[in-house]
Amino acid sequence: AILTLNVWMYATHVLFNGVYECQKRSLAENPALFDIGTAGFDEFIALWIGSGQQAGASNGDALYAWAQTLGEEFGTNNPEANANTRIKLLYQEAVQLMSNENACTPTNTATTGRLWQLVMNTVSEMSKPLFQGFLSAMQAKNAPLVDVYSRALVPQL
Repeated sequence: AILTLNVWMYATHVLFNGVYECQKRSLAENPALFDIGTAGFDEFIALWIGSGQQAGASNGDALYAWAQTLGEEFGTNNPEANANTRIKLLYQEAVQLMSNENACTPTNTATTGRLWQLVMNTVSEMSKPLFQGFLSAMQAKNAPLVDVYSRALVPQL
Protein backbone atom coordinates (compact mmCIF):
# COMPACT_ATOMS: atom_id res chain seq x y z
CA ALA A 1 0.00 0.00 0.00
CA ILE A 2 2.85 2.40 0.74
CA LEU A 3 4.33 2.00 -2.74
CA THR A 4 0.90 2.58 -4.28
CA LEU A 5 0.38 5.72 -2.24
CA ASN A 6 3.84 7.04 -3.13
CA VAL A 7 3.07 6.60 -6.83
CA TRP A 8 -0.36 8.17 -6.23
CA MET A 9 1.25 11.22 -4.61
CA TYR A 10 3.84 11.54 -7.37
CA ALA A 11 1.10 11.30 -10.03
CA THR A 12 -0.76 14.09 -8.24
CA HIS A 13 2.42 16.17 -8.16
CA VAL A 14 2.85 15.68 -11.92
CA LEU A 15 -0.66 17.02 -12.56
CA PHE A 16 -0.30 20.10 -10.37
CA ASN A 17 3.15 20.82 -11.79
CA GLY A 18 1.56 20.81 -15.25
CA VAL A 19 -0.83 23.57 -14.17
CA TYR A 20 2.10 25.53 -12.73
CA GLU A 21 4.06 25.21 -15.98
CA CYS A 22 0.98 26.23 -17.99
CA GLN A 23 0.60 29.34 -15.84
CA LYS A 24 4.29 30.22 -16.24
CA ARG A 25 3.97 29.84 -20.01
CA SER A 26 0.80 31.96 -20.06
CA LEU A 27 2.67 34.82 -18.41
CA ALA A 28 5.86 34.53 -20.46
CA GLU A 29 6.85 37.12 -23.01
CA ASN A 30 8.06 34.30 -25.25
CA PRO A 31 5.90 31.23 -24.50
CA ALA A 32 7.70 29.27 -27.24
CA LEU A 33 10.58 28.83 -24.78
CA PHE A 34 8.34 26.57 -22.66
CA ASP A 35 7.65 23.14 -24.11
CA ILE A 36 5.02 21.78 -21.75
CA GLY A 37 3.49 19.17 -24.06
CA THR A 38 0.31 17.90 -22.44
CA ALA A 39 1.06 19.64 -19.12
CA GLY A 40 2.02 16.38 -17.44
CA PHE A 41 -1.08 14.43 -18.41
CA ASP A 42 0.86 11.94 -20.57
CA GLU A 43 3.25 11.18 -17.71
CA PHE A 44 0.30 10.98 -15.32
CA ILE A 45 -1.65 8.50 -17.44
CA ALA A 46 1.48 6.34 -17.78
CA LEU A 47 1.73 6.25 -13.99
CA TRP A 48 -1.98 5.51 -13.62
CA ILE A 49 -2.39 2.81 -16.27
CA GLY A 50 1.11 1.39 -16.51
CA SER A 51 2.36 -0.97 -19.18
CA GLY A 52 0.40 -3.83 -20.70
CA GLN A 53 -2.77 -3.12 -18.72
CA GLN A 54 -5.95 -4.57 -20.20
CA ALA A 55 -9.13 -2.51 -19.85
CA GLY A 56 -11.25 -3.70 -16.96
CA ALA A 57 -8.58 -6.09 -15.63
CA SER A 58 -7.19 -5.93 -12.11
CA ASN A 59 -4.04 -7.94 -12.76
CA GLY A 60 -1.69 -5.07 -13.63
CA ASP A 61 0.95 -3.33 -11.57
CA ALA A 62 -0.14 0.31 -11.72
CA LEU A 63 -2.76 2.48 -10.04
CA TYR A 64 -5.38 1.43 -12.60
CA ALA A 65 -5.19 -2.19 -11.38
CA TRP A 66 -5.33 -1.02 -7.75
CA ALA A 67 -8.52 0.92 -8.52
CA GLN A 68 -9.93 -2.12 -10.34
CA THR A 69 -9.27 -4.39 -7.36
CA LEU A 70 -10.98 -1.99 -4.96
CA GLY A 71 -13.80 -1.44 -7.45
CA GLU A 72 -14.41 -5.18 -7.54
CA GLU A 73 -14.55 -5.28 -3.75
CA PHE A 74 -17.06 -2.41 -3.61
CA GLY A 75 -19.08 -3.36 -6.69
CA THR A 76 -18.25 -0.22 -8.67
CA ASN A 77 -16.85 -1.91 -11.77
CA ASN A 78 -18.89 -1.90 -14.95
CA PRO A 79 -16.63 -3.71 -16.12
CA GLU A 80 -14.09 -0.96 -15.48
CA ALA A 81 -13.88 0.86 -12.14
CA ASN A 82 -15.84 4.11 -12.36
CA ALA A 83 -12.76 6.06 -11.29
CA ASN A 84 -10.69 4.52 -14.10
CA THR A 85 -13.31 5.30 -16.73
CA ARG A 86 -13.62 8.89 -15.58
CA ILE A 87 -9.84 9.40 -15.32
CA LYS A 88 -9.39 8.23 -18.91
CA LEU A 89 -12.10 10.66 -20.07
CA LEU A 90 -10.48 13.54 -18.18
CA TYR A 91 -7.12 12.61 -19.70
CA GLN A 92 -8.60 12.77 -23.20
CA GLU A 93 -10.14 16.15 -22.46
CA ALA A 94 -6.81 17.49 -21.15
CA VAL A 95 -4.90 16.24 -24.18
CA GLN A 96 -7.46 17.87 -26.46
CA LEU A 97 -7.18 21.14 -24.51
CA MET A 98 -3.39 21.11 -24.73
CA SER A 99 -3.41 20.27 -28.45
CA ASN A 100 -4.55 23.83 -29.21
CA GLU A 101 -1.45 25.64 -30.50
CA ASN A 102 -2.33 28.67 -28.36
CA ALA A 103 -2.78 26.66 -25.15
CA CYS A 104 -1.09 28.25 -22.15
CA THR A 105 -0.06 31.42 -23.97
CA PRO A 106 -0.72 35.10 -23.27
CA THR A 107 -3.36 35.00 -26.03
CA ASN A 108 -5.18 32.09 -24.35
CA THR A 109 -4.79 32.49 -20.60
CA ALA A 110 -8.08 30.65 -19.96
CA THR A 111 -6.24 27.38 -20.58
CA THR A 112 -4.73 27.49 -17.10
CA GLY A 113 -8.14 27.75 -15.43
CA ARG A 114 -9.59 24.91 -17.46
CA LEU A 115 -6.50 22.78 -16.85
CA TRP A 116 -6.85 23.46 -13.11
CA GLN A 117 -10.46 22.21 -13.24
CA LEU A 118 -9.39 19.06 -15.08
CA VAL A 119 -6.63 18.40 -12.55
CA MET A 120 -8.97 18.92 -9.59
CA ASN A 121 -11.54 16.57 -11.15
CA THR A 122 -8.83 14.00 -11.86
CA VAL A 123 -7.51 14.11 -8.29
CA SER A 124 -11.07 13.75 -7.05
CA GLU A 125 -11.46 10.58 -9.12
CA MET A 126 -8.05 9.35 -7.95
CA SER A 127 -9.26 9.74 -4.36
CA LYS A 128 -12.12 7.28 -4.77
CA PRO A 129 -9.87 4.20 -4.55
CA LEU A 130 -8.15 5.82 -1.55
CA PHE A 131 -11.47 6.03 0.27
CA GLN A 132 -12.34 2.49 -0.77
CA GLY A 133 -8.97 1.24 0.47
CA PHE A 134 -9.49 3.07 3.76
CA LEU A 135 -12.95 1.55 4.23
CA SER A 136 -11.68 -1.91 3.28
CA ALA A 137 -8.85 -1.66 5.81
CA MET A 138 -11.30 -0.52 8.49
CA GLN A 139 -13.63 -3.45 7.76
CA ALA A 140 -10.67 -5.83 7.98
CA LYS A 141 -9.55 -4.13 11.21
CA ASN A 142 -6.10 -3.69 9.67
CA ALA A 143 -4.80 -0.84 11.84
CA PRO A 144 -1.47 -0.32 9.99
CA LEU A 145 -3.27 -0.06 6.65
CA VAL A 146 -5.91 2.27 8.12
CA ASP A 147 -3.02 4.45 9.30
CA VAL A 148 -1.44 4.51 5.83
CA TYR A 149 -4.68 5.38 4.04
CA SER A 150 -5.68 7.98 6.62
CA ARG A 151 -2.34 9.78 6.17
CA ALA A 152 -3.16 10.10 2.47
CA LEU A 153 -6.78 11.13 2.97
CA VAL A 154 -6.78 13.52 5.93
CA PRO A 155 -4.74 16.27 4.19
CA GLN A 156 -7.37 16.37 1.42
CA LEU A 157 -10.29 16.93 3.76
